[in-house]
Amino acid sequence: MSAHDPRPRGWDLAVLGDPLAYTLSPLLYAVGHRLLGASGSADALRTPTAALAARLSELRDRGYRGANITHPLKQAALGWVDRASERARRSRSVNTVGFEADHTWGDTTDGAGFLDWLVALGRVVARERVVVLGAGGAARSVALALAEAQVGGLQIAARRPDELVAEWSDIPSARLVK
Repeated sequence: MSAHDPRPRGWDLAVLGDPLAYTLSPLLYAVGHRLLGASGSADALRTPTAALAARLSELRDRGYRGANITHPLKQAALGWVDRASERARRSRSVNTVGFEADHTWGDTTDGAGFLDWLVALGRVVARERVVVLGAGGAARSVALALAEAQVGGLQIAARRPDELVAEWSDIPSARLVK
């Protein structure tokens, strides 16, 4: 590649979570690198919640472009980024962190990805009745996206629903199942 080649180089990426034995993210990153003609690593790095800030700082300092965040780190990652998207703030969850020269940013793609999947299946969101199992970052991101898309019915089932009433009150169409 010449110096004027627009293809990206050095796209070092990581997925962080605990556990990570099931993740296919490094394989997906490697395929993306190959398709884009980009170089870079694709690492799965087991990261407990207590080590998240240090791990993200390390990746930024080593020149990584970004990281995907999975269980149980999505809510903790929100407090680490300099800028969070509106949907990340509303869902209180970050699953994508980017490292720029002068700042870090965070977003959540869980809800938008779920809506895209429903549409790809030929489903009409307004006609669907959905039960979201769980109340973590991904669940809240999905529930918000469904509510904004005016899903036909939305129920949230969680292990401790009484503790969640206040946290979910900003999603008026969601009904907590006890």
